[in-house]
Amino acid sequence: MLLGICLRPTSSNATLHARYLHGGNLLSQEMGPQEESNNPSFWVRILCKQGQLAQAVDLLCGMHPPPSSRVCLFLLKACNHQRSLFEIRRIHAHVARYPILLTGSLADYLVMTLARCGALDDALHLFLALPSRTVYSWTAIMSAYTECGQGEDIRKLYLSMLDDCVEPDAYTFVCLFKACGCTRDLGLGKELHSEARKKGLTGDVYVGNTLMSMYGKCSALKEAEDVFKGLDSRNLVSHCVMLSTYVAQGEGGKALLFYRQMLDENINPDRLASMLALQACALLADNEASEAKEGESNSLSLLQIGQAIHADALRKGFTSDIYFNSALISMYGKVGSIMEAEQAFQVLSMRNIVTWNAMISACVDQGMGDEALWLYCCMQKERVCPDQLTLVFTFQACGIYKELIYLDIQSNSKACLEIGRALHMDACKRGVTMDAVLGSALLTMYAPRRKYNS
Repeated sequence: MLLGICLRPTSSNATLHARYLHGGNLLSQEMGPQEESNNPSFWVRILCKQGQLAQAVDLLCGMHPPPSSRVCLFLLKACNHQRSLFEIRRIHAHVARYPILLTGSLADYLVMTLARCGALDDALHLFLALPSRTVYSWTAIMSAYTECGQGEDIRKLYLSMLDDCVEPDAYTFVCLFKACGCTRDLGLGKELHSEARKKGLTGDVYVGNTLMSMYGKCSALKEAEDVFKGLDSRNLVSHCVMLSTYVAQGEGGKALLFYRQMLDENINPDRLASMLALQACALLADNEASEAKEGESNSLSLLQIGQAIHADALRKGFTSDIYFNSALISMYGKVGSIMEAEQAFQVLSMRNIVTWNAMISACVDQGMGDEALWLYCCMQKERVCPDQLTLVFTFQACGIYKELIYLDIQSNSKACLEIGRALHMDACKRGVTMDAVLGSALLTMYAPRRKYNS
């Protein structure tokens, strides 16, 4: 595809590159003297600021002589912000009439904008037609391939970039590591890590954070820890990435120890770090429940840790966040404090499917099948549509309910079966995909009731 392309090397616009990758304003610097009110460029900027992109592009396309690159950049940035692909293509068609404009930072940003808005073929066509490519345009294309789920092509792109005599920089490696994380390509990730180390780029905190994330997604916990220890400087994001890696790998104990280390080092946890610590508590409680070792229960200590995190979150105002509260509800359910889970659920002014799932799951964890089914009905009354996970929990709730009523007469058992059938029919009507987890919960629900000796 791109292999074999070799054009003369060009210098990169480092400032533009950095601002793009960090989501900054490309035109945050003054654009020179303000245009007079009778100058079309002035009105293009005014229309952009008012969100009237179609009118701004109309004005741009009617400008003779052609507009300056800075005006086109300003308009492209506005279109990129609103993901307005139709208007971006109109700008591209207009600018293409003036080859002198389609160079440098404007061409690079146009490639990136087309790619980010889903027009990968258009971006690639423009990219290949550029008279010269910079590290910025190469990185934009790599990023676009990753975001479009085509990260497996990243090695070819990287080799083509080197053949093009363009030297990768820190932001290029950030993109490469993201692609390796998405494709779980540990071998390529290690190879690129070695390249970045040789170029002296692994000390950069942004590169290091992405590298840790990549190793975490590839289940390479030790490598992620080594990267964290080797960083010249660390920020809160570095700690959150490492904390997230421990949780994702099921290392709840290490996650809590790491969280405690953050506090000891006077690193103030943010909402994400606190949420991950709650997930670590839930993870440990879940593991303990599955092992069911007598005399070794840590539920009380986990509850106390969770309560301490909750108290800190109240002081910081995190509990107004739906996703934080969902983690809180789940944690309380896992450690056996259903009353506190209900309190966290009730205080929410708004609830989404994640919150409802957390509360229904908490009831299931505590063997409260009837309560979980009642919540399922309440959720639908609030016009919240159940998802696949909700149905897994409700099928499990039916199974629990069936076991709880085993002493009763046949009628209750039949009623429970009817509830399960109704749930199954609801899932079919909604077109829910029947994967292994959902299928297993369904089989358990339909399985014959256990026989108990009197």
